Amino acid sequence: MRETAGYAIVHSCILPLDLYYRVESHQWVRVEADGSVRLGYTDVAQTVAGRIL
Repeated sequence: MRETAGYAIVHSCILPLDLYYRVESHQWVRVEADGSVRLGYTDVAQTVAGRIL
């Protein structure tokens, strides 16, 4: 792992340091300034899921 200005590079993947990852389910969480959390899915998960209607 190599860290550079707010992100890490792991196996050629760019990972922002302000996110918490759950790798097995391709999810990430970011704690916002107001204490709320934002949940998202990695690009891999979004690509595999396809278009959500």
